[in-house]
Amino acid sequence: MANRLPGTDTVVSTRLGPRTVEYNRPGGAFILGKYPFPPFPVLGETEVRPLGLLLGVCLAMGLVLAGTPATAVAQQELDALAQQVAQDLKTAGRLGLQGKGQEAVAALQRAQENLHRLAATKTPQARRSFRRLEAQLRVVRRVLKRKGVPLPPVPDFSKPPSKPLPSAGQVSFVKDVAPILVARCRNCHINNARGQFSMATFAALARGVGGASVIDPGSARTSRLIELLEKGEMPQNGRKLTRQQIDTIRRWIDQGARFDGPRPDAPLVSLVPQSGASARPRLVKATGKEKVRFTRDLAPVLVSQCADCHGGRRPRARLRLDTFAGLLRGSPNGPVLVQGKPQQSLLIQKLRGTADGERMPAGGRDPLPEETIKLFETWIAEGARFDGPNENMPLATLVQIERARKATHQELSKQREELALKNWRLANPGLEYQRWETTNFLLLGNVPEEQLKQVAQVAEEQLAKIASLLKLKKSKPLIRGRMTLFVFRRRFQLSEFSRMVLRAELPFATRAFWRWSVVDAYGCLLPPTADANDPQLRGLVTETVAGLLAESLGTGVPRWFAQGFSLAAVKRLVKKDPRVPGWEDLLPEAVAACSSPKDLIAGNMALEHARVLHLGLVEALLGHRGFSTLVRRLQAGQEFEQAFAAAFRASPEQLAAAWIRRAASGR
Repeated sequence: MANRLPGTDTVVSTRLGPRTVEYNRPGGAFILGKYPFPPFPVLGETEVRPLGLLLGVCLAMGLVLAGTPATAVAQQELDALAQQVAQDLKTAGRLGLQGKGQEAVAALQRAQENLHRLAATKTPQARRSFRRLEAQLRVVRRVLKRKGVPLPPVPDFSKPPSKPLPSAGQVSFVKDVAPILVARCRNCHINNARGQFSMATFAALARGVGGASVIDPGSARTSRLIELLEKGEMPQNGRKLTRQQIDTIRRWIDQGARFDGPRPDAPLVSLVPQSGASARPRLVKATGKEKVRFTRDLAPVLVSQCADCHGGRRPRARLRLDTFAGLLRGSPNGPVLVQGKPQQSLLIQKLRGTADGERMPAGGRDPLPEETIKLFETWIAEGARFDGPNENMPLATLVQIERARKATHQELSKQREELALKNWRLANPGLEYQRWETTNFLLLGNVPEEQLKQVAQVAEEQLAKIASLLKLKKSKPLIRGRMTLFVFRRRFQLSEFSRMVLRAELPFATRAFWRWSVVDAYGCLLPPTADANDPQLRGLVTETVAGLLAESLGTGVPRWFAQGFSLAAVKRLVKKDPRVPGWEDLLPEAVAACSSPKDLIAGNMALEHARVLHLGLVEALLGHRGFSTLVRRLQAGQEFEQAFAAAFRASPEQLAAAWIRRAASGR
């Protein structure tokens, strides 16, 4: 005998006898029957359940149509809880047989906790479910014990549980469900529609995939969304939703999957206020008064413990911890920092092992020492401020910079020597070199030793003149850590150095360039002749040394300033350099091509135009009484932008605009 339920595709049959019922739905059959205790839930589309459950479901469906009372909602929650216990027990047994003891114990612990909550519910159906599931629990524990899995103690089911069953209150989509979806599904299914499934709006969520709904209102058990969440197939980043989050979505579906927002087509992200733990942290510069400094205290830990997994081309969970910007950005599932609130920060929860998933660092590494975790907590409590030069700079570079800042002159000289030898081998492996050292320079080159000595002599002579031009103090080394000068015989050797070390192609006419950082300071030269008195050789050496010295004056010295000063030093100290007249001739053309002061400062123009414009602007600054104030403030440790404003009472762009107007008018 078979009957179709009104308004549905469900067919009910009593052909299996008076105590069993089989009902069919599109996509699969469900067989219901009475057993001493239920077997492990059957995979696929067939599942065994008692007749009373079917009657309860039918009764609940009827009550939903009439307006679901609290008792019906509570029964739905009990059914969902019993199903979850059975699922966790099955998972524990499967993981135990696979040799995954730790994961099996976690599933078993969840099952025992939920079973304890079920035992505290004094309804006839809850007691029947408890007896069946308790028998299944004994079976699973025997299986795990035989596999040698250390088992947690069985709760005393006669006493109240520490985590009682949640109240049967109505779950709000806007307040309870939407925040979970936005936090955990945003990148794949809200910002995008991966797998042709969008959650951009509630209407899109309800449509499902290809017209097939992933939500079965009133029945979380048959909802595809819950199935994917339970299996961990969503989210696809290795971080399953917590049991509490899944239970919240399950209860919402069982309660009818109601929408309580303003409009079903409203963007889901607009329903969730972006504050507290949901808000992306913002970049806040350190004041210098913080107890914990990021670059000194925390960056080395992240580099040594986290960068292997959370760096490179494919960072784990799409969370980058190899730059400060990546740390602030977090993962597609949300931020890992809540500024001012360390205990709400996922980073701290992961380090302490209180969050879902693995404790960090992963891969079997030991937990971080307690004193190190407290440093992270203090830093977040102080606002998670950044004390580095650039939030996008690799943390490994920040660590090197911090190490260089702490080093003495001798220690830094040794570090730069090691880098110089490494760079030489990288650029021209197997190429033999000569070596010469002076007070302020280390020279490496494949030119004759005598020529190397001449370049070193010119460098020392010009350095003293450049220091005088800048009016630098002579009480300390002019160059802390010494500079390295690479001297090449052939142009392709100079080009290869740029290609391999700087990862950049040189313009063909380039015969010299330099690069400076706190970690390293070097220049590369292709001498036109071996004559130390050659004006062009002296000009190239002067340009290189002056540029390096200008950038080393203080923090944040921009390239336009260093480049302009390097050429200004050549004009003043090597007047016979044959390149100087060409710079002067090119200036009117460069001024006419400059569309805005921003382009001048940023160098957004042809290279030769940028060089002569920077030269002209810095020459104008050299003639101003504020130039010595700028140098003095930079040496005292002030940032370039602040020092410049204090020295000239204007910003670089403002002075650049005034200088361009004068240059364009021919004054």
